[in-house]
Amino acid sequence: MLANSRDSASAPPSPVDDTRDSPISAASTVADGDRSTTPAHKAELEPAGKKKEHWLEKDVHVIPKNNLLVVFSALMLCVFLAALDQTIVSTALPTIASDLRMGAAGYSWVGTAYLLTSTGMIPLYGRLSDLVGRKPLFFFAIIVFLFGSGMVAAAQNTIWICACRGVQGIGGGGIIGLVQVVTSDIVPLHKRGAFQGLFGAVWGVASVLGPLIGGALADLPNTGGASSLGWRWAFLLNVPLGAVALVILYFKLNLNPVEKRSVKQVVKEFDWIGWVLLLAAIVIFLFGFSQAETVGFNAAQTIALIVVGAVLFPVAVTWSFFCQRLFPSVRPILPPRVFRTRTTTFILMTVLLHGFAFFAVTYELPIYFQAVKGANPTLSGVYMLPYALIGSIVSAVSGITVVKLKKWRPVFWYGWTMSVLGYSLMTLIDGESSWAEIECTTAVAALGYGALFQVPLLGMLSAMPTSEQAATTSTLALVRSMSGSMGISVAGAVFNARAKELTANIPGYDTPSNPSADLRGLVDIQPPSLSREVIHEYGKALNLVWIVLAPIVAAGFLFSLPVKSYSLNRQNHAEEKQREDNVEEMQVTEAAAGGAAAPTKEQDHVPTREVEEGPKTPAATRNGEGPNA
Repeated sequence: MLANSRDSASAPPSPVDDTRDSPISAASTVADGDRSTTPAHKAELEPAGKKKEHWLEKDVHVIPKNNLLVVFSALMLCVFLAALDQTIVSTALPTIASDLRMGAAGYSWVGTAYLLTSTGMIPLYGRLSDLVGRKPLFFFAIIVFLFGSGMVAAAQNTIWICACRGVQGIGGGGIIGLVQVVTSDIVPLHKRGAFQGLFGAVWGVASVLGPLIGGALADLPNTGGASSLGWRWAFLLNVPLGAVALVILYFKLNLNPVEKRSVKQVVKEFDWIGWVLLLAAIVIFLFGFSQAETVGFNAAQTIALIVVGAVLFPVAVTWSFFCQRLFPSVRPILPPRVFRTRTTTFILMTVLLHGFAFFAVTYELPIYFQAVKGANPTLSGVYMLPYALIGSIVSAVSGITVVKLKKWRPVFWYGWTMSVLGYSLMTLIDGESSWAEIECTTAVAALGYGALFQVPLLGMLSAMPTSEQAATTSTLALVRSMSGSMGISVAGAVFNARAKELTANIPGYDTPSNPSADLRGLVDIQPPSLSREVIHEYGKALNLVWIVLAPIVAAGFLFSLPVKSYSLNRQNHAEEKQREDNVEEMQVTEAAAGGAAAPTKEQDHVPTREVEEGPKTPAATRNGEGPNA
């Protein structure tokens, strides 16, 4: 049976070169129920002579007990709020700018401040949680996010709102990264797809509902104060909802303990040099893309920022390879194994391209509905719902499918195949497209992108040791967050440049400097023939965006092909305990029938408390298990 399994191999290969479809260990074989880990079986797995033990053979995941329904409800609420806050500002920003009398610089910094701090903090939370525990950092992130939300809602000037959006991002980055890390801690890898599929569904819905809710709240009438309360509700809503999630998690979330460290030990073991290099790369690179939205990609400052940031990324990755050689006690901010392993490297490339295309469409499709179809911001959000709901349903179903199949690659390849088809069909959308054409083509794209929210994370974690799952998860979250910023900036720059080019020679029309910000008045242009001509050109400009995205998605499909299939089955003490109990019950029954004394629990078994909380061994400590509350 072992020899016939595609997700198995007769001997565990090195994950560094991805030479086999799936490394398998004695531990994972027991989990599959194929064969027992007897000395004879181990001899079959290993050739004669001394051989270095493969990491999967000693990789054990300790699963704490939790009320998953209650805990995951709170975690999904956190995901919803963090994802919503990334997009809710887009449609409310014109109202915010008018209310606070912002200049052009302040207008862009409302979004940029959140983006830079949230993305920059993701890797910090991931690795630091291995040292001090998940709970303290997770609760800190939620509290900071809620405090920042309340302060943004109370903002009275540009500096105030931009600074508090930065504070919000410090908390939001922790929520984005640590929700996935906590999920990895409390759910076995082979069952995790169903839960992470739900996270993907919530993320997709929140990303599309953000502009809808932001526009609807911004359109609320002035309540009589010195400034409109409408847009402030977009941030005030975070406070009660986030507080509910915080209380639930405080009382109900149960995590394995981690080794207690002093502040001096934490400072000594954390990779400060790596984080500073990575933070500098993130801030400079993303700020360059943010500048491109206003000054264009041809501007010298944009090119300089993007190039310097792009150069710093490989420097940060290179540092991770030499970090432990120079400082043995330091744990690199970026796990080197991620970049040595072919599968994880290619998965990160696909995540980059998936996020690029998804966020580009999420931002530009509402512009199409407003500019070409004459919808207001709220109605354009309503038109986006089919695209969002289909993707969310597919995300949930894809996670369940992975659990049923016990394989992630088929779902991964399905997602990329449908994405290529859907985004290619979207190149047909222009100023003359019917509603049926728009909804059908975007629905096909949703059938693909929905399967690619969480499945890549399962693939990466299957190829990495349990001790590296926090840093691995944070690395993927970092790439996804950056890809969204890149996609939005590039798509916006392509649309603005093409729209200005196409409308520059239309008699009687004064081309705006930023076409994306001048959409509501297109249908009111007089005479009607001029309005139709301008709208037609805007449709052609947006068509170029879809054309640019199609080959990017095709490249993602090509990068998905070389990935190898690693088994999702890992040994965990919850399952080991159940098997031991079953064996003990059989021994007791046989002893009763034959009159022999049954072996005692103390003789043959790990104590129950240690199995549930995690064995107090050096291996468990290295894996980051230990008290964190």
